[in-house]
This record gives sequence, structure tokens and C-alpha cells, in this order.
Amino acid sequence: MKKATKQIFYAITLFFASLPVGTSAATTGANGLPGLIQNSYQEVANSAGLRTGATTDKITPLEIFGLYLNILVGFIGVLFIVQVVHGGILWMTAGGNEEQVEHARKKMISATIGAAVMFGSYILTYFILSQIASTTDIVGF
Repeated sequence: MKKATKQIFYAITLFFASLPVGTSAATTGANGLPGLIQNSYQEVANSAGLRTGATTDKITPLEIFGLYLNILVGFIGVLFIVQVVHGGILWMTAGGNEEQVEHARKKMISATIGAAVMFGSYILTYFILSQIASTTDIVGF
């Protein structure tokens, strides 16, 4: 009975996977697909606050510091997620071993405290730099 159910499930899955999927093509305008892709990239870059194209403005040290700070915060966020997931896996695979459960718990707590300290310092740095930028003629932060 189980074998027949599996075969029916696989047959239905294969049937639906082999059906043609209807799509509606987007109009690409005069530049075609490369122009559409370029415009999409341009919109993403503009929403992220990045400079694109041939700009004659010089990048300020404040902008460079802000860029490095954003990269660092993103990296710390990824490390936090990895540490919490690793701690969760250790906890789930402990199998009743109290030492491993305690190790996983401490790992998750340490990751949370580290992320809280990092993001708190980011908020403080962002506030200070935005106040500096608002009181001076520095733009771009």
C-alpha cells in the first residue's frame, strides 16, 4: 500500500512539474532586456544610497567610514545567526547530556549579548555621525 501511494505521489509530482508554466513577458522598452536589468540595478543602488555612474563629487571620509561600518554590522549579524543556529543544533543533538545543553545555552546567550553590544554601539555611532553631519556641511551620511 505504501509503495502504491509513493508511486501515485511521484506520478502527480512529475505531471505537474512537466506542465508548461504560463508567464507574462514584461515590456522592456527601447533598450531591451539589458536596459531593463541596468535600470533595476540602478534603482537598487539608488535605494541603498550608493553612488553610480560618472559623478564628479569626491567621496567624503564620513561616507567611507559609514560604508565600512555598515559592512561590519552586516558581517556581525551573519555571525550572530550562525552562532545561534549552531547553538540550537548543539542543544537539539545533546540527547540528554546536560553539559552539552549548558554549552549550547551559553553559546546562544553569548551570541545574543555580543550582537546587542555591537548593534548598540552601531546605533550610538550612527547617532553621533549623523549629528556631526547635520551640524556641518558634510553630506551623504
